[in-house]
Amino acid sequence: MASTAQVLANHANAQLSTGPRTAEGKAASSRNRVSHGLFASFDNLSPQDRAIFDEFRAYHVEQWQPHTPEMEYWVSRVALADFRIDRVQSLDRGIYAIGVAKLREEGNTSNLITLEAQVFLDDCKSAKAISRLMRWERLFLRDRDKAIAILTNIIECENQAKAAADPNSFQNRRASFPTAPLFAKTNPIPPQPAPVQSVPLTPRSAPCPCGSGQKFKRCCGKDAPAVLTTAA
Repeated sequence: MASTAQVLANHANAQLSTGPRTAEGKAASSRNRVSHGLFASFDNLSPQDRAIFDEFRAYHVEQWQPHTPEMEYWVSRVALADFRIDRVQSLDRGIYAIGVAKLREEGNTSNLITLEAQVFLDDCKSAKAISRLMRWERLFLRDRDKAIAILTNIIECENQAKAAADPNSFQNRRASFPTAPLFAKTNPIPPQPAPVQSVPLTPRSAPCPCGSGQKFKRCCGKDAPAVLTTAA
């Protein structure tokens, strides 16, 4: 157990190392754990990154024209996603640039595409870093698409509300249209078949009605069908 003298000595020594005192030193020490800054919120960006983010946000503000706090939030989310995607692509290019410079220092004079492929294949750390950056880029693209979908839905809901409140809108004018059809549908009466007159059939072996004296089957009734009943 520490004695009273040791505790007092520790307190005195602690006062000699209290961290940075100036504003510049505090700002620098606050970013000691920042490695790439991809997942920093827009409230914790460095001044340089904040300026880049503000450029993205100004562009999206001009495109979306936010007029509510909710829209302003999602516009900032879109801008932050674009900022992160741009940072991923910059880091990707930087990894290749470092690897290409290293290979050229070693005497490799191949073309740029061959050098970049060699960086990806030979350098295990670079390959892992690039794969991680690609995974993060897909994540940021999903965040961007989600924020844009929410903004689009907000605008559509506002347009529908405006249309419902406007008496001259097409929806309200359509609601005042008569529901009955302009022309009444009538069920047409199907045409009735003409009545078939019953004509007595002449047996094929009877005398021909034309008065020729021959049998009906040998005169006018050569093609007549057979009749099972006798003529009356």
